Amino acid sequence: MVDATDSTHQRNSLEDEVAVLAGVGPGRAARLQVMGVHTLGDLLTTYPIRYMDLSSESKISDLRVGQMASVRGVVKELSVPPVRRGKVAVVTVAIYDTTGVLWGVWFNQRHVTASMSIGDEIVLSGKIVFKFGRLQIEGPAWELLRDDSSEGLHTRGIIPVHPCTKGLTTRAIRGWVYQALELVSDSDIDRFDPVPSPISNRRNLVSRSQALRDIHFPRDINALKRARGRVKYEELLVLQTAVQRRKAMVGADSPSLHTYTGDSISEMGTQMGITPTVDQEDATKQIIDDMRSPSPMRRLLQGDVGSGKTFVAASALLHALASGGQTAIMAPTESLAIQLHGKLGVILEHLGHSSALLTGSTSTADRKLILSGLRSGEVHSVVGTHALIQKDVRFNRLTFVVIDEQHRFGVDQRDALVGKAAAVDMLVMTATPIPRTLALTVYGDLEITTLMNPPKGRPRTLTQVISHTELPSVYSELQRRVKAGEQGYIVYPLIDKGESIDAPSLDAEYQTIKDEHLVDTRVGMLHGRLKSEVKSGVLREFQSGSVQVLVSTTVIEVGIDVPAATVMIIRGPDRYGLSQLHQLRGRIGRGDKPSICFVVDDGKSTEVAERLHLFASVTSGFELAELDLETRGEGDILGVKQSGFGALSLVRLPKDMTILEQARDDAMQIVKENPSLNRGANRHLGRLARAAFNYGSGA
Repeated sequence: MVDATDSTHQRNSLEDEVAVLAGVGPGRAARLQVMGVHTLGDLLTTYPIRYMDLSSESKISDLRVGQMASVRGVVKELSVPPVRRGKVAVVTVAIYDTTGVLWGVWFNQRHVTASMSIGDEIVLSGKIVFKFGRLQIEGPAWELLRDDSSEGLHTRGIIPVHPCTKGLTTRAIRGWVYQALELVSDSDIDRFDPVPSPISNRRNLVSRSQALRDIHFPRDINALKRARGRVKYEELLVLQTAVQRRKAMVGADSPSLHTYTGDSISEMGTQMGITPTVDQEDATKQIIDDMRSPSPMRRLLQGDVGSGKTFVAASALLHALASGGQTAIMAPTESLAIQLHGKLGVILEHLGHSSALLTGSTSTADRKLILSGLRSGEVHSVVGTHALIQKDVRFNRLTFVVIDEQHRFGVDQRDALVGKAAAVDMLVMTATPIPRTLALTVYGDLEITTLMNPPKGRPRTLTQVISHTELPSVYSELQRRVKAGEQGYIVYPLIDKGESIDAPSLDAEYQTIKDEHLVDTRVGMLHGRLKSEVKSGVLREFQSGSVQVLVSTTVIEVGIDVPAATVMIIRGPDRYGLSQLHQLRGRIGRGDKPSICFVVDDGKSTEVAERLHLFASVTSGFELAELDLETRGEGDILGVKQSGFGALSLVRLPKDMTILEQARDDAMQIVKENPSLNRGANRHLGRLARAAFNYGSGA
């Protein structure tokens, strides 16, 4: 559809701002920037989210109700009602094509017919309905046919539907993309191609310019498939090159940092009062062997909820401290940092290793003492949040770092902590099991250790989907268990209700729960806006049992370990992915009593109900992670979609596993031959690869 060879158009660069496009003034440019679109290049890599196939026109006499159709006809009637306050304006146009009459209907869109006149030839496209005794299309796409190159842009062929934001329309964006493709030459598009020509030829990929033209305005289905395949390969090659480059940059071999010869596994088991499982012992030995090697360790420890990752990390932590090093644990939330420090600090102090807690809420005086102790070496181990990566945090001999729930951090943030010493072993942990396909993408620079089995003796947690009307009986069950010495959680997706968000909130229901549903029960509240000392107090009271039911947001998603908690009620579950629901469920069932998780279905849709029943039937976090990957996408699972990580806009794993493996093989070879990625065709690939991991925290 787009003629790239027409030399009558002035050529622009991909780096030009979108303001060069007709119809993009300051206001619309600002709205495009909300979408991350600043330049023509940004616009052309904002790919359609779906397509409408209107490749064949229909005669009006052949139309069928429910059919998606594109119909050409002459305007026979126009009707624009006068402005009446509080009334819906129904704008109509009737077209005929010698076989019949079709009506186009728009609601409150008087501007639609402003450029139409009786006798004009137009095209209407959309779904055919039968109302008021006539065939019509409500809210149709339309086009006034003129003798120019853009004829049929919105109504004929395979029509792209681009993402948009408030104040813009997909129609407007489609037109701007068309303009951009006319203004930018093939040579300029190909000049920014990150795929080296030899690889492009060997993989039989279409050129980047052809791919961009066909992905927006495909000539046919086959051209669209080839274009999408090419773009997916490009996305994965950039990401895999970043992964392989990071792996190559870890550092050269140096004398081992950790030479302790004692048995930190047994020592930590004694201190924590547990007998480690075979899984835990094997995982710890694997990590300690890695710590004893001359190469800096970069390892991911993953395991299902309740599988015992904290014990493994604590044993490795003790090994580092016993070897004479300093250690740091970085957690994504203050609540989790408090929990970890409370759990490990006492143990470490008992073993002769001083410990400190450093968060954004630490008082100025305490912070000054902690920073001084870290610099002098008097503080051996520190647990903290993002506060640990501040420039004034310096260590005497940092040798071991643990990043807990690492998908909540940007890679640049974990690097900032590791970079506080010349050589540091790093263990990153996640309770969200990572599907194999994702392990080869963002986590490809890490060796992986997996805990598969939870400690023995823990009864299975039952999950039950209930309706909102069943809540009174569920509250009664919770009270019955509380009287028997057990505890529970009620989890909300929101602290307070936003105007545009249809979900239950903690603030709106907390008092009702206390005064009406859980009378004579000691109820506490926990959420992210509370002051640090209040959070700490609530957590201590819940752990001690003086608070029997904790009404909370998802700040309790990880790290909270209260064996007496056996009941959880999850409100607004449609706002969570399967993996996050599983993380919440993992806060109960940590003792020796049967536990139950109630998931409240608000009846929003059958699709939500089906997903919740699926969650209730699956107990494996690994299986749920795979299901989440198939239904929600890579960015959601990694926790980075909201942090600006856009490297995988078209890729869908595991469906695109073959392309991933091809890109990985090619990236390994590229980095092996040119690690700095600063020569020839690899320079642009290198620039994109270096940017691929520079996303911020998703916490």
